[in-house]
Amino acid sequence: MRGARVANGINTVHLSYVRQGTGHALIGARQWIPREQASDPVTSLATGLPPGLRFRTKGQLAIDICADAYADGVAFDFICGDEV
Repeated sequence: MRGARVANGINTVHLSYVRQGTGHALIGARQWIPREQASDPVTSLATGLPPGLRFRTKGQLAIDICADAYADGVAFDFICGDEV
């Protein structure tokens, strides 16, 4: 650990679709890769990351997931987000 944070932690950003009285379903997800891993070619290669992977913040990943869902025809009444 460096300075109270995990330097090599990979997290997942999820999109869950919820309908009142019906339930919810996970309809999208992206892996968040730390900038240090995505930008270091040696680390990227050693961990099996695809070549040319560019760093995206969790917020950017969430926007990407929502845009893909919308393009697939999913209609949203509203969107909520939380970033740890």
